[in-house]
Amino acid sequence: MMSAFKMLVAFMLLIGLAGAALLIQEGMAAQSRLAARLALVSRRSLAAAPVSAIRREADRPSPFTRIATLLGCDWQRRDAYPVRWWIVLVGTCVAGRVVALLASSVLGEASLAVWPIATLALSRMLFRGWAHARRDKLLSQFPDALGMIVRTVRVGVPVVEGAKLVAAEAPEPTRAEFRNLADQIAIGARLDEAVLAMADRIGMAEYRFFATTIVLQAQTGGGLGEALDGLADVVRRRVALRARGFALSSEARTSAKVLTGLPFVAGLSMLLVAPGYMDPLIYTVLGHKMMTVAAMSLVVGALVMRSMIRRVLT
Repeated sequence: MMSAFKMLVAFMLLIGLAGAALLIQEGMAAQSRLAARLALVSRRSLAAAPVSAIRREADRPSPFTRIATLLGCDWQRRDAYPVRWWIVLVGTCVAGRVVALLASSVLGEASLAVWPIATLALSRMLFRGWAHARRDKLLSQFPDALGMIVRTVRVGVPVVEGAKLVAAEAPEPTRAEFRNLADQIAIGARLDEAVLAMADRIGMAEYRFFATTIVLQAQTGGGLGEALDGLADVVRRRVALRARGFALSSEARTSAKVLTGLPFVAGLSMLLVAPGYMDPLIYTVLGHKMMTVAAMSLVVGALVMRSMIRRVLT
């Protein structure tokens, strides 16, 4: 009986790990497809753009950058996270050890393999969550930043001064990105080089379109104000479409939160109504194993629902 139970638990653990690996692989494949589409769109327009020293330096990742990427941390923006990166790593390492201790009641000594897997998964989840939140803020603030630049260009002020105005008056994190842009221009970088470096650093389609517009205007001339005004209108529509997607998916997101919190509410209610009813689940080895299996199933289900909702919104 116990051997069959252990086989069932190991099978469920393998399914959970395979599901988590598929989710990570799917996210990386989606990012690769998006990067390929953006490269295809901007290849012709940026073919004649010079490769600056800033971009060449960014294209040579250091060993720390590779390790940080594996953990989900963007090493170039490590100071922009709300919590220090090393605190996150220490916290996720401790949390991974706790998960391994919980799994030890079922897997025994094999639970030590769960420690690095849980640490890696928690670290990537935290850093990627903060990165998505930052990208959402950049997207929502970008139309206003473009509006500032358009107004300065239309009154005859160079676009560089418009970028400095955004760096001075825009909210974070847009202010930090344009401050970096203004600093690069101040030390001698050309506008098109600095804008291309910013687009590569942020990795958003809207900033790549902005960089393409600046590069084309620098190469061919033309009305920059009208082009940026049209780009700002397109970005506003994309922001509105994303907000509509969030509104339409609110029922699904609420259902996911309710389904995730329902076991805890039901367990607490059972403890209050009939405390002795759950004693076999709390004070026996078999009960500990059942709670471990239930916790693993709950985590896998929450990750699957989160991935489905995020896939619809992106």
